[in-house]
Amino acid sequence: MSAAQGRKRSQTGKPDQGEGARRNRINAPTTKTTISVEVELLARIDAYAHRLGISRSSLMSIATSMFIDNLLERRRE
Repeated sequence: MSAAQGRKRSQTGKPDQGEGARRNRINAPTTKTTISVEVELLARIDAYAHRLGISRSSLMSIATSMFIDNLLERRRE
């Protein structure tokens, strides 16, 4: 079974991206990117995304956004 087949489905029949994935990004424009990631880290990312029922891309977007927000918050302290 592929990762796409294993994802939860929303009422529309599309993969459910979860509440976090929709946070501040409803209909936000996107772009494709290519990054290099250690094999072991990618396996952890995929496993966690699968457990949350979201795509790898959604998890990466959420995690990156949270990381940057956290850094900015620390600078304000």
